[in-house]
Order: sequence, then C-alpha cells, then structure tokens
Amino acid sequence: MEHTERRLGDVVIVDLEGKATFGTRGLELRQIVEELLDSGERCILLNMAGVSYLDSSGLGDLVVSFVKVSNRSGQLKLLSLNDKHRDVLRMTGLIDVIPHFSDETEAVNSFATA
Repeated sequence: MEHTERRLGDVVIVDLEGKATFGTRGLELRQIVEELLDSGERCILLNMAGVSYLDSSGLGDLVVSFVKVSNRSGQLKLLSLNDKHRDVLRMTGLIDVIPHFSDETEAVNSFATA
C-alpha cells in the first residue's frame, strides 16, 4: 500500500493507494498511523479513494488504528469510501462507529466541531 500525506489546518490527510489485505505489508497502515501519533498528530483523515480492495485483515488494521488514535485523544475519520468499503463497514457494524465522509471539506471541517 502506498500513501502520501498532506495537511489542511490541523488535519493530516493520508491518501492511500492499493490493497489493504493480509500479506501485502499489512502492518503498514498501523505504522503510518503510529508515526503520525508519535509526531503529535491527533486529527487524521484516511482518504480511501485509492484503496481498491479491503479484506478482513485490512479492516482489522483500520480498527486497531481507530482505537489507537482514540486512546491518544485523537480522531481518525474516513474519506471517500466506495460501495464495497461501505458494505464491509455496514456488515461489521463499524459504519456507525468510524466517522466517514464523501466530501473532503466537510470531513476536514468536522474535526473543528468535534
């Protein structure tokens, strides 16, 4: 999985590319989030637009990352879920737990109001 990071105000947007699956450097998402937390970031927006596939291992990494950020008084939110991502989150009940947005401006602004 490849990624780039950019900033809008206090929010770090992580643009993800590739597959979030077991065996494809699966801990990478966790490492990305951990490094951001270690550098003091607390508002993290994961842009899922470039994620072509999400399996149970990738979903697990997402949940672990969400919990880590929450435990360190931060917020992790998702941007640009495709229909398959949404279905997986809906089936697992995470659709109501992890905040998600389709519009980047709305997502970034949601950090200020939380």
